[in-house]
Amino acid sequence: MAEIDLTQPFHTFPVEKVVNAVQTNLQTGLTLGEAQARLAKYGPNELEKEEKESIWEKIKEQFEDNLVRILLLAAVISFVISQFEDHEESHAVPPWVEPCVIFTILILNAAVGIWQDLDAERAIEALKDLQSPHALVLRDKNWGQIEAKDLVIGDIVEIKQGDRIPADLRMVDLKTITLKTDQSILTGEVNPVNKTTDPIQKDKAAVQDKINFLFSGTLVSNGTAIGIVCNTGMRTEIGKIQKEVQDAAKEKQEDDDPLSKRLDEFGDKLAKYVTYICIICWVMNIGNFSDPAYGGTIMGALYYFKVAVALAVAAIPEGLPAVITTCLALGARRMAKQKAIVRKLPKVQTLGCTTIICSDKTGTLTTNEMCVKEMVLLSGQEASSITVFPVEGTSYHPEGKIDGLDAKLVKGNGLAGNLTRLCQSMALCNESKLYADKGRVQRNGLPTEAALKVLVEKIGKYDKSFNGKPILDAPQQYNDKIVNEFTKRATLEFTRDRKSMSVLVSSKNEKGNVLFIKGAPDYLLEKSNFILNSNGEVVPLKAQDKNQLLSIVKNLAEKGLRTLAICVQEECGQLSDYDGPKHPAHNQLIDTNNYKDLENKPIIIGVVALQDPPRPEVKRSIEKCREAGISVIMITGDIKETAQSIAMQIGILHNQSQFPTHSFTGLEFSTMGEEKQKKVLEQVIGRPSGLVFSRTDPSHKRELVKLLTSQLNQIAAMTGDGVNDAPALKQASIGIAMGISGTEI
Repeated sequence: MAEIDLTQPFHTFPVEKVVNAVQTNLQTGLTLGEAQARLAKYGPNELEKEEKESIWEKIKEQFEDNLVRILLLAAVISFVISQFEDHEESHAVPPWVEPCVIFTILILNAAVGIWQDLDAERAIEALKDLQSPHALVLRDKNWGQIEAKDLVIGDIVEIKQGDRIPADLRMVDLKTITLKTDQSILTGEVNPVNKTTDPIQKDKAAVQDKINFLFSGTLVSNGTAIGIVCNTGMRTEIGKIQKEVQDAAKEKQEDDDPLSKRLDEFGDKLAKYVTYICIICWVMNIGNFSDPAYGGTIMGALYYFKVAVALAVAAIPEGLPAVITTCLALGARRMAKQKAIVRKLPKVQTLGCTTIICSDKTGTLTTNEMCVKEMVLLSGQEASSITVFPVEGTSYHPEGKIDGLDAKLVKGNGLAGNLTRLCQSMALCNESKLYADKGRVQRNGLPTEAALKVLVEKIGKYDKSFNGKPILDAPQQYNDKIVNEFTKRATLEFTRDRKSMSVLVSSKNEKGNVLFIKGAPDYLLEKSNFILNSNGEVVPLKAQDKNQLLSIVKNLAEKGLRTLAICVQEECGQLSDYDGPKHPAHNQLIDTNNYKDLENKPIIIGVVALQDPPRPEVKRSIEKCREAGISVIMITGDIKETAQSIAMQIGILHNQSQFPTHSFTGLEFSTMGEEKQKKVLEQVIGRPSGLVFSRTDPSHKRELVKLLTSQLNQIAAMTGDGVNDAPALKQASIGIAMGISGTEI
């Protein structure tokens, strides 16, 4: 087997060159012998596992504190001396009791610390739910399932919707029209990423730019594809993140928390001063060593040595370690009741000393659940009556008012004509599902489509003719009611060139098929000359009305919202009576290039604006941080505009004039030079304010935190919920893994 150069930029290669570079075959895959040889050469497809501390290492840790060591030494000396004493008075306390009490305090102190550490480890292990996935692989011309750890460079792998990707794969063949992956835990991107098989002409591309790669540990949102394994184990992007974590652990001192530093400083000073005092006390009594009462000079010297040691023991606050450990343990218990697990006891105090909080955005400051925040429809019968309706809600739970809706678009007990069509289009042009699990509404499918279904349910609450069940019993009941009224004939899947997708449906209540469309507003508005009014009538969309609608869409985009146009097409041409593959017009549906011609007369129903919304409690929390003198910095892998929009909503930034001085991409910040970087960060030191860093990768996050802690002497806390946050969490003074998904860190 010839050597494979794994440093090659596979993302820039066409498929044929990738196949040659990794020495594989798309039709037959690797032979079993080749696979075994590569497994032996490159190692298994596993991340390096962190060795757990043994119980002896944990015990040793408890006695590494300077104060504890001084106490231990004093107790040992006191115990040794007590063995030479002649204890005559039976009613007096024996001399060995004092050292035994000190030993008991130290042992109990260590036991509490070890118990807390083990308790935290058990809790973290119980929370972990990382899959050890299998992979569908082509070897020796046959497809079969193997354990993911046995994957090697050059393996041909098939992945499909719902799969967790087992290694870094270069896409070579799409089995469906599109394939999207959710790589938010790796890059912080909110929306699923549309993948392609085309080469990327960018040698030094960021992870977000490699849209022809499927990354280990991320999830397939929809679609099926074939990929070639180009990196395994620690060479994958998630492996590189783990390497960053290990490097951060080596650089960072475990005792760098404020409490440990102060106790060490106190212990050093105490040891020095007590030693001086003991020596002075002993030297001052040299003239008394020969006193006959002590039985000789040597015994006199030993007597005054015992006095000096007793003085040392009296000067040392032996109860201090026990009191500190007990207080920290009680604090850890209280935090555990609030669902916060403390791994190392001193971090309880570090949390209280925090001066700066660096926070990830997606899933930490935001819910990581897409929601429709605004809805644009005609509220009257003319195209000039375009109205924006704000929508409440921050999760997939379908509750929340739509301001002004019942006053303008609710007719009697039912809904206005365009509102009814809007619900039909969003419910039918949709492959996602809402379901209840453990008291929460969850989604299966694309987050954008799930958000549309949630909006349908919210609108359904205004339809008084519909008598619904409790939400957790049937989270998508109004959607189901709509879907049951139609028969789906065909799906025109999303393609990049036309930026839309649509479904062809028929209904008993309508003559002929109808095409429901959703897609990019600029694309669909350009093709459309009509809009649906509140009576459900088609009215002309004049140039000035179209410009007004485009202006609204632009304003929504500037607020960091993702916009979708929702349309209907009632004239479907040859597809008007399409009923299946045997229909004469079926050939038009086989070639995706025909789709843009089939969607030739869209009627605009409305526009929806979506966002991964901030958590409701975040804004007040940031205000409390500022009141406490703590600055908050957002560090995210998402795009700059979205990051700035969220920062404005939650109060990290206050106005757009701050953008040039308080908002930077990871690349912009990394190329500044250390002095300029310090000046940027000094804006939040000593005067609580905020900064935003967007489009950052894990190394950017770690370097930023390192600069704050090592160069600017700040106590920096890092919060995050994705694997991409792990290096920064390890580098920070205190790392906080947020939520259930945060345990993957």
